[in-house]
Amino acid sequence: MHIIIKNFKQYTRDKGQLFFSLLFPILLTFILGTMLAPMYEVQTEIEAIHIEYVNSSDDVEGVVAFENFLHELEKEEIINVKLSTDLERSKVNLAETKIDTIIELTGEDLAINMITGEDGLVNQIVQSMIKGYIQNEKIVRTIIEKDSSLLMNMQFISQDFIDREEENIGFAIMDYYGIAMIIMTIFMVCFVAAIDNYSKEKADKTIIRLQISSKDQFLMFIQTNLSVIPQIFFQIGVLMVGSVLLLDVTYCDTLGDNLLLFSMLVCVTLAIVALGSVFGLVCGKWISGLANVMVWTLLFFSGTYSKEVFVEGLSNYLPPYMIQQAAFDLTLYGNNGGVLITMMISLTLFVVFSIMGAVIFSKRRSMV
Repeated sequence: MHIIIKNFKQYTRDKGQLFFSLLFPILLTFILGTMLAPMYEVQTEIEAIHIEYVNSSDDVEGVVAFENFLHELEKEEIINVKLSTDLERSKVNLAETKIDTIIELTGEDLAINMITGEDGLVNQIVQSMIKGYIQNEKIVRTIIEKDSSLLMNMQFISQDFIDREEENIGFAIMDYYGIAMIIMTIFMVCFVAAIDNYSKEKADKTIIRLQISSKDQFLMFIQTNLSVIPQIFFQIGVLMVGSVLLLDVTYCDTLGDNLLLFSMLVCVTLAIVALGSVFGLVCGKWISGLANVMVWTLLFFSGTYSKEVFVEGLSNYLPPYMIQQAAFDLTLYGNNGGVLITMMISLTLFVVFSIMGAVIFSKRRSMV
């Protein structure tokens, strides 16, 4: 318990760390959201997305349901949709930019496949539409089982892909940066702080006292990593509540989903802190400068600073991007699958990195 109290006091007394871990992300959310909003407002003037869909599925009821969904979006002037009977011809139209996307319906149980064009923004919008539809699939299936004729008159309540208040495709720009800046803080601030922590302990001679202590050094290291949990709760909580109260950021629609999002961010931070502690233990303070550059690059290509930055085959495999997408799937569609997977992976990495660091720390006799 004294380790927890000691670390929390050190955190609250460090004005620089408090600024960069609490106030700076909220300020950056406001600055980026305000500065970049006009860019997204221009994009909302783009004409409706032109889609051709090809049907080879034997799932008649599922196809009817999906067609109704597309036509509802067409009524909202988000898309222009046309049935194609020739997939190869549609691919030619896509290559000639006569259309923006092809949707292919296949399988005995409806499978929805996309063939995308070169416009990354359009691809993301259509992907969001399909994800939104998939969230309703269970409801559709239930209706099919009870009375498939009800699908003919079914009115789909689709995700509003253009936020009317903020005039932003997908969701309000502030909502995007509300999540993105928390991810930035976790990687940029918490990771580097965990690296520097062991250099500070070394400078204060704390490491030496711990090494000559009669206590189990293996458990001591793990306890030190666990001691940051109250600090993480405080930090993530302040960021989320502060952005809601000060910037009107919207996260999830329900308290349960917000708690799930909070839990995921806490688990991710734990994993990052454990990784940083290993780096700091093995490499020392010199690695923090290189870590800053590496983390900034990761965040940049993950679209953290601008969601327009996306490199196919690179961005989608970067940890910050995957964490952000899991969070957006939860906040936009209530889909918690990605969040739960992220939590399990993060907790596993926390255990692995903590044990790895504890083994190194318990075997190392001189850190001076």
